[in-house]
Amino acid sequence: MELDYRSTQLQGVTDLTVVARIKQGAVPGALNTFTYVDRLRRVLKVLNSIRQAGREAALDASPFPDSVARFRTVHFFRFAILPATDPAAAPQLLLNVTVDGGWEPYMRFIWKPMGSMLDLIFCHCDDYPLARLTSFADYIAWVRDHEVVGRFFFADSGATAADSHYHKRLTDLVLEQGNQSDFDAQASRLAEAPREANPERSAHAADIGLRALHAVAGLRELFPERDDRASAVPFNQEHVLRRFAQDLFADVRRWCINPGQLGDEPAWRVLRQMFEADMAWLALAPPPAEHDQRHAPRFSFEAVQAGIARPFPADVTHGALVLLRVTDAALARRWLANEKFSDGTQALGVGAVYQTIAVTYDGMQRLGAPRAWCKTLPREFIDGMEARAGVLGDVHANHPDHWRRPPRNWPLTMQGGAEQRGA
Repeated sequence: MELDYRSTQLQGVTDLTVVARIKQGAVPGALNTFTYVDRLRRVLKVLNSIRQAGREAALDASPFPDSVARFRTVHFFRFAILPATDPAAAPQLLLNVTVDGGWEPYMRFIWKPMGSMLDLIFCHCDDYPLARLTSFADYIAWVRDHEVVGRFFFADSGATAADSHYHKRLTDLVLEQGNQSDFDAQASRLAEAPREANPERSAHAADIGLRALHAVAGLRELFPERDDRASAVPFNQEHVLRRFAQDLFADVRRWCINPGQLGDEPAWRVLRQMFEADMAWLALAPPPAEHDQRHAPRFSFEAVQAGIARPFPADVTHGALVLLRVTDAALARRWLANEKFSDGTQALGVGAVYQTIAVTYDGMQRLGAPRAWCKTLPREFIDGMEARAGVLGDVHANHPDHWRRPPRNWPLTMQGGAEQRGA
């Protein structure tokens, strides 16, 4: 039975749930006898404590950008360890997240900008491919294999995470400067993407950053500089932790490399003494990237349907769209092989007819394309425009339920006294 890979979406918000089996046994090389489950619990506890300290306990807002919120696309992000159902089974790690936009853009987001964080957490799971060592196609294949398909998704609002940030900033502006003459101009500028400001260079900011760093660096004894042989592709455990720390504390690392940036205040000297070992660890050179196997995608105009990336020649003045359904795969393949189609790059002359063809995901399956190959296609293509209506903004009057469809392909039917068109 083929899995239904369509995302659970609602008005531009996508929900994703992933469940993966946690490795069994002890972490190789750790000073204490820690299992992978034990270490994973420690990692999640430290990450959650850092967020609580920054969002709840701090008197002032943290000057450092949040590792997740900085991208302004994530609504909800949760990890949970599911206990084993019986002694022979292994615990599982659950990820549930809701994000703006579609499935594949989010996959690229977690593969690259958030890759070090996901690597730190999911490296405890069987066969997980580190984002920095894996091509995008292989990475999303692992996610698909461990995705739990949603059947019902509710969100109170279709507003994006960026909308929420904008409305908060607008409310703050109204309260602070609502009576100023240039209020309208300031409010309009809020719609622009906020620039990521560097945290102020002060002992206070350093104190906040170094204490959070100390919590992460405290995990070093559980991430020894030794390959994890329990993984499909062995990797250096310490490198995973240090790469995450250097991504999360990029500003703090610059201060650790050049302590003179913060001056020679007494408070700063005390902090340097307290966190000397942590600062030295963070200031180390980034883990080697010579094994990074990600390849930049190669773009070819010739592989893009004519009339999309490039216009048709100037002598094209009229067009017609014909919708076809594959009912005989062998006959359809012979017709495709013998018919001549144009890529639109060369003018065919006056009176000539340019023929192009586009095949849907369902059409490829009907033609007999291998299922394993079909699964590697972009998620947007697999879902199709109708399933992605909310993401594309086709809601209410523009929703697919209200589209006017060709009668020859969608014959009229009567249901509940109302005229409808069915496939």
